Amino acid sequence: MFLGLKAICQTSNTNDSNLTKVVLDSLFLKHVSESPLEFFVSTYADSIDNMKTIGIPIFLDNTQFDYQYSQIGRGVDNPLPLRKMIFDKVKNCAALKRIMEDSSGIYRKKPVMEHDIHVDYLNFSFFDLAAKRYSKLHCALD
Repeated sequence: MFLGLKAICQTSNTNDSNLTKVVLDSLFLKHVSESPLEFFVSTYADSIDNMKTIGIPIFLDNTQFDYQYSQIGRGVDNPLPLRKMIFDKVKNCAALKRIMEDSSGIYRKKPVMEHDIHVDYLNFSFFDLAAKRYSKLHCALD
């Protein structure tokens, strides 16, 4: 499984042939026209949007997410603000509110600069990104 992409191989034996087909989950099919970067971002945004059914995504515990995936996009010496890009695609106000209302404090932790390499939005925690998106979507008005 890669980023929520599941492939299931199904084998069927018929008289003299062995037929194998690959069945992809709907997440891949939903994002088939996207670039690999867009697919990466959409997959994580979808995991936040679907928190009601799957729970809080584990990647939200990783304050160093942008650095961990710095090889995606512009390279390790100029990482993309992946956390911000992900939250910019989130549409579920209830999921954003759930992150903001979490009492553990884990989502308020900010990333720490690594190897003197700056990432845009480094001073934003997951809580801050959720609050910014919540405000942009005008969720409080719903």
